[in-house]
Amino acid sequence: MPGPPRPFLPARCRARLQRLGDVAMTTGGLFLKNQLANHAAAAALYFLLSLAPLLALVLYSVHWLELWALNSRLGSMLLAAVYDRFRVTDLRSLGLVPDRVPESLGWLGGITLLLASRGFLSTLQSAFRVIFPEPGRRGILLSWLLPLVLLPLLLAAAIVTVLGNSLLHFFAQPELLGALRSLALQWLSSAFTLLLVWLLIWLAYWRLPLHPPPARLAALMAALATASATLVPYFFFHWASAEKYRALYGGPGGLIFYLVAVYFVCLAFFLWAQCLYALTKADVAGLEKLLLAAAPGDPALGTTPVHWLLQKYGQRHPAGSVIVREGDAGETAYYLYAGRVSLYHRASGQERLLASLGPGELFGEIAHLLHEKRSATVRADTDVIALALPPELLKELMSYSAPLSQRIIHTLSQRLMRMNEAAGAV
Repeated sequence: MPGPPRPFLPARCRARLQRLGDVAMTTGGLFLKNQLANHAAAAALYFLLSLAPLLALVLYSVHWLELWALNSRLGSMLLAAVYDRFRVTDLRSLGLVPDRVPESLGWLGGITLLLASRGFLSTLQSAFRVIFPEPGRRGILLSWLLPLVLLPLLLAAAIVTVLGNSLLHFFAQPELLGALRSLALQWLSSAFTLLLVWLLIWLAYWRLPLHPPPARLAALMAALATASATLVPYFFFHWASAEKYRALYGGPGGLIFYLVAVYFVCLAFFLWAQCLYALTKADVAGLEKLLLAAAPGDPALGTTPVHWLLQKYGQRHPAGSVIVREGDAGETAYYLYAGRVSLYHRASGQERLLASLGPGELFGEIAHLLHEKRSATVRADTDVIALALPPELLKELMSYSAPLSQRIIHTLSQRLMRMNEAAGAV
């Protein structure tokens, strides 16, 4: 007779796909629960409020660059690059850029930008406190000083990006370098901009949470967020136009158009941040789902598809083997996925049976919760598959899920009661 059909994908691929599916579902659920769309709207509004003082600073910078270009060859090159990149001559002909800029405009723009941008950064911090709900909080002094430190760094990074991008774009002219070299330099200019955007997003994902996630994982999510921040405006500008918004909303239509574009970028930024948190909690969310899937002792748990959890935490124990020995040190807890075990407690030189456990039961958690040595011996009655949960993971699991904490506490109280009854009988 033919054997059972082989699965289409190997177990490792199925485990990865299942984990990605769990992460996607967790991300979507948390995104809606945390109302990140509202945080994205607030961030977009504060960002737009920062544009007016930022424009004032740009005007003052162009004026300062013109003065520097009078006595510096590098300043002349930078000025030519900025004029070519941003078409300052055309803006001046339209009256959007004044010929003379008062020096007070630079100070006024800087102060206004500081205040408006602080609101933007405060919105980001508020959203990250919701996305990464870790215990603890930053001190008041640090919360106030952090924007004051970040803003000059972000402004300096923006200036370096604009000047570097303008220079590369200025020299990337076919008549100067040829078509091939010009195209390569233009790609280099775009790559330089994307690299800096990725670096800023990575620093935000890595350092804004109170308990920083793994740097490598934050770098991956920052790369996805950078790609989204590039593609979302591209598709939005091709799907919509400022003229349509002006026809719909009148004079403020252009402003609303750019506000919606920034809103979608902020939405993608918060979505990947939420995905980063879901990835760091993927094991916890999967274990919570598994431990609360069915009643203890339900044999259907043995067929639950948790390949990636079994690959990472699964252990096999043959029948008759001792999984936990009474009196030993160790705080690892075990979740019985398949098979049956028996718990024994020694009192007055005699070993008494406390309980028999089936699939869906948790054992070994008393040593972690009470910070004591093993209080019972656990032997495998049949071949056993168990998930070994380190103490840090069990602690995180209990803080993550209130229903699971209640179940563990209930199981602990029942087991302690049985141990006391066994000791009293002896």
